[in-house]
Amino acid sequence: MKAIKSLSVKIALGIGGILILVVGVIASVSVSFFTSEYLGWIEARSEVLGRPLRDNIKDLLDQTRYNESVFMVLNGEIIKILKENPALSHISVHDRAGKTLTHSDPERAKRDSPEPLKNALQAAAQKPVTFFAEGSYQTLLPVVHEKATVYISVASRAEVIDGVRGRIAWTFLGLALAALLVGGIGTFLV
Repeated sequence: MKAIKSLSVKIALGIGGILILVVGVIASVSVSFFTSEYLGWIEARSEVLGRPLRDNIKDLLDQTRYNESVFMVLNGEIIKILKENPALSHISVHDRAGKTLTHSDPERAKRDSPEPLKNALQAAAQKPVTFFAEGSYQTLLPVVHEKATVYISVASRAEVIDGVRGRIAWTFLGLALAALLVGGIGTFLV
């Protein structure tokens, strides 16, 4: 009888280990899939939010000669977009060299651009690019004009995606523990 109980315990632990492994793999794949889908959504949303800025930049360049100070007139619109979209951390406009032409945070405008932003700008992308820098997922939106090419950076708060990732991971952990508990109880009852 004791050997049967010992065998039952080993089987229960084996089944529990397999269940935890399977649920862990599923959780990892789900979080990875969610992240790539969410980043695609961030990029699409950034394009929509940046469209009015893109149009205003083109109008500015049509009406004036290229001058770095002219982009300051966009600050009112940038602040409005940020107030309407609390998931955004900041919006800025940069030239190809990485110089900040305007920024929603005047203090950050004084600092050098982060390396990931400089690298993306040096690649001179002609389509939107999303990357992680300074605690935000930043989408660079190119504005190509005959006078200049500038880039709008729309930054989404990373804690939004990190919070959802955490909830997914905890949900799968709870499912794994429940499966282990049910499997263990079933094994002991048999």
